[in-house]
Formats: sequence, structure tokens, C-alpha cells
Amino acid sequence: MADIITRGSGAPEFLVLGLRLRPLSVGHLWLLNDIGSPLLSGKQQSFRDVLVAVFICSQDASKSQQDLGAWWMPLLVKLWMFKCRKLDIVAEANTFSDYLGYWLEGPETKDVEGHESSSYGSPYVHRLIASCASGLNMTPADALVMPVRTVNFLLAALGEMRGTVKLWSQADQEFWEYAEEMDRKMTQQSKN
Repeated sequence: MADIITRGSGAPEFLVLGLRLRPLSVGHLWLLNDIGSPLLSGKQQSFRDVLVAVFICSQDASKSQQDLGAWWMPLLVKLWMFKCRKLDIVAEANTFSDYLGYWLEGPETKDVEGHESSSYGSPYVHRLIASCASGLNMTPADALVMPVRTVNFLLAALGEMRGTVKLWSQADQEFWEYAEEMDRKMTQQSKN
């Protein structure tokens, strides 16, 4: 089902450390969270951190989970690090960051009266899986293979239908741009 939704969606392809990354699934996000990847939190990251994250996201999450515990994984990491030693690791990490930014994106929303946003203690990926199960009637196994971006958009649409979320529309954007232009003009006039 996830392939049907992302196929032909115009999603950009991301190539990092010589590998083509798959659409970021909930399962990929689960694994990155599980290993404490600093690429999710923006903390200081090493070449090895980028390499392991790329390894996880370059294949199905279930295969990555299986391979991470393989006896040959430490050897592969050393060999791959040697092979990629001349690459600009900062540029590669930035491309991976762009990949995360694209796939973690959801639609812009507005506040709805009577519904305040909350702060949560559980990790984002756990909330995604719970929301898929409760809101979209998916099994956790089905949720794990769904692209995160798709889940975010589906959950936003569901929230809009339930009246708990209001999506940012083209009319909202046009009004916002008009208000910003008026604000610039007023500021410019007050300076003169």
C-alpha cells in the first residue's frame, strides 16, 4: 500500500554516501530513534552516525533491522568508511538532513478554537504508530512500512475532518502575504 501512495508522487530522490535512500518509513524512523541517532536530534554527529543512518534508510526497515545485528556489520562499516573517506561528510550529512526534512514534513496547520496543542513525553514515532492504529485503523506492521510524510498528511486530513485541525489553505497564504506586504509598507512609511 505504501508503494502505491508514494509511486508517482514526485518525491525527490536522495543519494547519500553513494546509496539511494528509500522513502523514510515509520519503520526507518523507529530504527533511527531506537539507536539514538543524533541525526534526528541535531546533536553532534560522526561519520559513523551518518553512515549507519544511510545504511538504515537505503533499504526496507525490516531488512535494516536484521542487518544491523549481523556479525559482518562492523566490518562493512569500516570498509564503507574507507571507501567514502574522500567525500565531503558535511555535505553528505546535509543531504541526509534534507532527506529527513522532506519526509518528516506535514501540511501547515492553523489553531482551532477550543483545541490547544499539547506537549508529549512519548517519542514522535510512537505517537505516529498509535495514531495510525487508532485513527487510520492500521496494524502496527502496516504503519511501519508507510512513509512518514504520507502518514503526516493522512493524519492531518483526518484531524481536519474531525475538526481538531485546520489546514493552511491557498487563501490563507494569499492573505498572509498581503498582510506582510502591508506591514512592510507601513514600516517603510513610518521610517520616512
